[in-house]
Amino acid sequence: MANPGRGMRLGFVEPHLARFGGIRRMIEFANRLVARGHDVTFYLPDDQILNCNWMPCDARIKTWTSGFQDELDIMRLVGAAPAYVKGPFVLEGMIQGGLGGVLALGLLWGIFHALSRDLLATSDLLGRTAIVLPPAMAALIVVGGTLVGLAGSLVSLGRLRL
Repeated sequence: MANPGRGMRLGFVEPHLARFGGIRRMIEFANRLVARGHDVTFYLPDDQILNCNWMPCDARIKTWTSGFQDELDIMRLVGAAPAYVKGPFVLEGMIQGGLGGVLALGLLWGIFHALSRDLLATSDLLGRTAIVLPPAMAALIVVGGTLVGLAGSLVSLGRLRL
């Protein structure tokens, strides 16, 4: 619901502003809303002419790409809550960071075993003791990757400033 002293911001996504397809009724409706103090914008495809020269139009006219910087703006336009808009991006960053940590552990394990086999065969540098990565350190690598993914997604969403 709009604030009592301020009108609503409304957007109409239209394929064109030509004289057919019910556009005249939409422009008349938008003119009435503007007269009542609301902020009305028509969003048109990029290849359309951005004026309505066949009848008065008090609403603003923008292209889709200038009006919607990205899919977040589209979701906000249709009324999605901020947590609903940004939550999936934060979760995706955490998942990618965690998977990056698991991949790092796998690469570390593979490289270590490839090198240790060759080193054990050629020298006594490592000795005969077993070298193992402690489970707490492995968990720390995965959690660290998850936190890096979380921070990256928050930076990209503008919630965290570096």
